[in-house]
Amino acid sequence: MRPIIGCHCETCRRTSGHYWAATRGYRKDLRLLEDRGLKWFASSDVARRGFCQECGSSLLYEEYGSPEVSISGGVIDPPTGMSLAEHIGTAEASDYYGVHDPVPRHAECRISDRWRLPPLES
Repeated sequence: MRPIIGCHCETCRRTSGHYWAATRGYRKDLRLLEDRGLKWFASSDVARRGFCQECGSSLLYEEYGSPEVSISGGVIDPPTGMSLAEHIGTAEASDYYGVHDPVPRHAECRISDRWRLPPLES
């Protein structure tokens, strides 16, 4: 999995209630410790979001046709060994908070190439 990326775009903010901090891995490697009702919501024409039907927690983000899935950093039991690597979508951040840490930030909602996962081998 890659480091945590914080997304401040309007869609992520409205879905999570604040900015969404997530890591990313391959769907084939995802293992749920318990399945108490993972539900999917088609949040756009390009992606869907997974949430807990019991408590409503936002858990996953998956682009259609992609082998990758984003996993909410807050649902991974510590110690995670991960850290926040960058902020994206800061041009869409709300006005009630600021991004003041030393982590790189990008106005657009695009992850830097250095954090992209390597292609899956066939």
